[in-house]
Amino acid sequence: MKKKYELTILSRIDSKVSEFKQYLDKITKDRNIKLDIEEVKENYSLAYPILEQDKATFYYGTLYGDEEDVKEVIQIFNINEDVLRYLLVISNDNK
Repeated sequence: MKKKYELTILSRIDSKVSEFKQYLDKITKDRNIKLDIEEVKENYSLAYPILEQDKATFYYGTLYGDEEDVKEVIQIFNINEDVLRYLLVISNDNK
């Protein structure tokens, strides 16, 4: 059963927004997941350094997919060096 998730990602500022969005599109479409990026903020100042970075690119969006497919995407985020941090939560709309 497909669920709705809210996704927040902080990526390194040296990764280009267009290339990173293409990367996100590829890993989600390959797994039959729909991703809607709703907000992007470049040069976002971090409250504290993450992996020696004090600025990042901020992405916020909605993800629709099966739990197993979403787990695969999270595993990919864990090994991607451009992803500084991510937060994925199940949306309240699933109730």
